Amino acid sequence: MSLMTSPLALRRARRPRARASSSLAVRPRAATRRDGIGHAISEPLPTVLVQPPPGAFSARRACAGRARAAWECGGPKIDVEGSMLARRFAAAIGLLAAVLFSQAPEFVQQYRQRLGGAVDELKRTIAAFDAEAREHSLSLDAGIGRLRANADPLVRERGDDLAADVERERRLDAQERAFEGAGPLGLCWAFAAGFDPAVASGAYAIFQPAVPVTAAGFASAAAGFVAGYGGTRLVAAPFGRRRRRQRNAAAA
Repeated sequence: MSLMTSPLALRRARRPRARASSSLAVRPRAATRRDGIGHAISEPLPTVLVQPPPGAFSARRACAGRARAAWECGGPKIDVEGSMLARRFAAAIGLLAAVLFSQAPEFVQQYRQRLGGAVDELKRTIAAFDAEAREHSLSLDAGIGRLRANADPLVRERGDDLAADVERERRLDAQERAFEGAGPLGLCWAFAAGFDPAVASGAYAIFQPAVPVTAAGFASAAAGFVAGYGGTRLVAAPFGRRRRRQRNAAAA
């Protein structure tokens, strides 16, 4: 007779399942003996009840309750939604920075044009005063010094303006030479190192945004996206960690 049709299998199939209790039922392996002929006979041993340590089931139920409460309160869902929102916000900032940075090469080009005009104007003004000083057998610096030492306030202001023009002309002329032959990164460095607010203001007044079609424009856009996206995520990282710690503490 097969195992499925044996009386033992039928009794096991009809036996109702025991309810979960605080005790664990452990059924040991059946003992085996042999009869007088030598056939093996299995005899089941009685079931042994093992009492678990105090508080084991209560701790398990409490842990499951906290996990269920965290899920019902939207813990994992909030984490996912908050992370997605942070990434979308950082991507938006990155795209905005990419658009702004992509206009940098064009703005630097127009700044260079204004820079050349400013340098030429300053050179004409200084050359005219230098010619006047030479008529009185004075060098440029000596003529400016005499004006600044004059008792008349108007003359002193004229000397201060000329001294400022000479200093500005030297600085802008050095920046113009730095622009010559510089690559994309060199142009940005020369622009930042010798930045002149007056020239930049004039360039911005006539600036017309353009679609970046050069390698410098695409590189600037990529750098802007990386800077905007990475900077936003870096700034928001401490707030995200603090929010997760507070949520974990509340769930505990």
